Amino acid sequence: MNNSFKNNIIAIEALKFGFASFVKNIKFLLLSFAASGLMFIGGFIANILTVQLFFIPIFMVHEKLKETFMRISMINSFSSVMQGAAVDKAAQSAIIWQKFLTEGFVSFPFSAAFAILGIFTFFTILFALITMVSIGWMKISLNIADCRENRLSALFINPKILFKAFCIGLISLMSFIMSLVLILVLFKINIIIGSVYAVIMLPVVIYLSFKFAYSVYFLIDKNTGIYESFKSSFRLKNGFSNILVLVLMALPVSIVISLLRTVVYSSSLVSIRLILGSLGMILQFSLSCTMLVAISKIYRELTMRSEQNR
Repeated sequence: MNNSFKNNIIAIEALKFGFASFVKNIKFLLLSFAASGLMFIGGFIANILTVQLFFIPIFMVHEKLKETFMRISMINSFSSVMQGAAVDKAAQSAIIWQKFLTEGFVSFPFSAAFAILGIFTFFTILFALITMVSIGWMKISLNIADCRENRLSALFINPKILFKAFCIGLISLMSFIMSLVLILVLFKINIIIGSVYAVIMLPVVIYLSFKFAYSVYFLIDKNTGIYESFKSSFRLKNGFSNILVLVLMALPVSIVISLLRTVVYSSSLVSIRLILGSLGMILQFSLSCTMLVAISKIYRELTMRSEQNR
């Protein structure tokens, strides 16, 4: 049995451990899901109410724009997702947003600029909420991997760690967006050049994503800085190969979940949509919890090996 195969066994055993831990801790995980869901929904509602203050100036001077804005309210967006019409609704919303901002800037540039600041604030707070919930679940998964007692207090993160995690997530997101924009620009210039660049960049993006996958774990576990978290994750030996094996093993279940969603969105029968939709949600929750614990287990095993080899 060669060395690379032994390293891959960490991922296989970690996945088994992740599923066993999911079954063992399912009550606590469901409770954590409910608690984190309430935290996110509460923060999301507060976010919407806060951001509406930025739109008061433009609504005071332009009643028509207020009507336009109400057509793209978040409630409509959520209802469209539940009805399986998210793609069509998103396209309509994009057109209305463009009209909203164009008319606003032409007629009332200062008020429109204030509204755009509100949009920016909304997405910033939304990203912070997503980061907060994600970090809480990572902390819970680390506790499970270390066989430590878990409490709901794990969902509440130190503000300094949360800020650094937010920065790590923002850097990763912006890097991905810049790569995507560059590909689209090259496609616009020349399809062949764009295609070649996309083919070259795809494995690079996957490699870097997997190499930096442990950055936040280092941040939570060892309270490292932003740069140190990236560096430690990149230097972690066998981190890439184990994440790759883990993702490949989880791929069949992900495909099944995607097929279930496709059937749910395309079916006109309420009973089929309800049954298959519920099954898809159960599978998604099970897979997400299992993968989180498995990655935490891989992180713990690899860091322990790294410390022993020093």
